Amino acid sequence: MATPSQSESDGVRSAAIVDGRLELVLNNRIAAIEDGRRRVAEFLVGRALGDVVRHRLEVVFEELVSNTIRHGFAMHSDQSIHVRVEP
Repeated sequence: MATPSQSESDGVRSAAIVDGRLELVLNNRIAAIEDGRRRVAEFLVGRALGDVVRHRLEVVFEELVSNTIRHGFAMHSDQSIHVRVEP
């Protein structure tokens, strides 16, 4: 099992590759959308996916995290979002 890395950004609490999967723990802040999307994009590099598919996956990620942050949390809570991306 990989050791999670603590991000210096505001959006990602931790990121790790575990058994070939990307596991993210995101803060419930808007910064998590871009910071998490960047981690997902890096994870998808070198996979047998076309540019269109990669882009669509990034958009889906952005929408899911954005909606979770905007509609799924109480104001100023310290909850987190757990995301797992599998190849």
